[in-house]
Amino acid sequence: MSKIGLEISETPRDVAFCSHAITKPDELTEVVDASIDDRFKNNPLVIEDPKIRFYAGKPLRTPDGYALGTLCVIGTEPKTLTQTQKKALDHLADLAMRLIDERINSPVAVIGRAVESQFPLGILLTDASKTDNPIIYCNRGFEKMTGYTQAEIIDRNCRFLQGKDTQTDTVELMRTAIAENRAIVVIVKNYRKDGSEFWCELTLSPVYDGNGKVIRYLGIQDDVTQRVTAQQALEDSHNELKREAKQREETELKSQHLQDELVHLGRVSTMAQMATGLAHEINQPLMAISQSAYSAQRIAQGAETIDSIMIECLEDIQSETQRAGDIIRTLRRLIRRDNPQKSKVNINNIAEQAIRLLKRDPRAHNIDIAVNSGNIPPVWADRVQIAQVLLNLLRNSIDSMSTVTNTDSKGDEITVTTLQQNDMVHVIVHDNGPGISPDVSLFKSFETTKDDGLGIGLSISRSIIELHHGKIWHDESTESGCSMVFTLPVDSPTA
Repeated sequence: MSKIGLEISETPRDVAFCSHAITKPDELTEVVDASIDDRFKNNPLVIEDPKIRFYAGKPLRTPDGYALGTLCVIGTEPKTLTQTQKKALDHLADLAMRLIDERINSPVAVIGRAVESQFPLGILLTDASKTDNPIIYCNRGFEKMTGYTQAEIIDRNCRFLQGKDTQTDTVELMRTAIAENRAIVVIVKNYRKDGSEFWCELTLSPVYDGNGKVIRYLGIQDDVTQRVTAQQALEDSHNELKREAKQREETELKSQHLQDELVHLGRVSTMAQMATGLAHEINQPLMAISQSAYSAQRIAQGAETIDSIMIECLEDIQSETQRAGDIIRTLRRLIRRDNPQKSKVNINNIAEQAIRLLKRDPRAHNIDIAVNSGNIPPVWADRVQIAQVLLNLLRNSIDSMSTVTNTDSKGDEITVTTLQQNDMVHVIVHDNGPGISPDVSLFKSFETTKDDGLGIGLSISRSIIELHHGKIWHDESTESGCSMVFTLPVDSPTA
């Protein structure tokens, strides 16, 4: 048997690695972990130093089929060869056999010439005894793979093949393996002499002398660019499919949203048709009520005993009937998209009138409603429509505060503040109620938090304000309660 640096000169045949490998002349024998393999666990080289764990051997056969021995590699750690490593061992076994057949004095030179001319993989050998671990040998396969000549390669460290996109973490893994004197297999991006990239699978293995000292590193490189490119293309295709699936999902959501909007538009159209008919039908009895109230008022005034309370009630009936008629006419104009009936309007007066009207609401009896009137100019607006907006905001505040118990020591409060900023009048309705939930979509038709609400009040209010070239919004900067703001342009017939 041949050996390199092993003290034991003989091994019992029944537990010897090579005696098993040689019986399979056409196969490569691989033992991943000899310590748990029943065939070799009692081998002295497994039990004692060097405590072999890994073995791979290929029989050396003469041209007539006679097996002379094996070309093998051993290791002290469990291991499994890659396909590239197996191909390399097979090829080296063939080359070794040719060396024996040629019976020359320099077997290394013969193997070198065979590797130079036939081996498709890149092979290099480095000097581990020198500081920078320089390359001392490379085959033609390595030259072809990198584009460099042997003269340009020898005495250089392998890092000259690295470039801007070489993985730093992979390089660090290789450095760590060399520092720890152990083999490693990595896939790394390198660069040819012409600057083109290529991916190589590098198998780097330490070579020991008879004293167990690492004196060389053997590197075998296989160009796996096609394999890596195919894997990347597969990943890109998978990512593209995921992106298309996401786009398809977003498109379906948009389509569903559009369908919902179309359904909503149909509801709005139906409501508009119903509202037009209802406005016409309701307007008739309101006119009759107004005329009857006026007649009753005249009769009461001509009576011998004048009942002032009755007369005041009749005046209220007539006034409220008139206002109801104005609101219905305004609603009809909104539905028909008629222009507002604008004139000079004092917002402070509208606010005070709205508050006087709301104080008759039983829910507002315990609420302090006040106007903080600013020194503002008149606005060019439809008085009835603006009153409708203000009443809607005030009623929303009353409804909000009536649903909870206010723990504020001041009690329930609503304040209407008017002020001027540049050419716009601002109207702010603030209450100290529970505020508005962030989940509520304000100004969206048919969305309401009230059990008996229709969800159209704020939507109509926004339409009115926008027809007046103003804006309406919820002031989210308010720390407590709720603040609704709308703006109107100052007195201007062109507004």
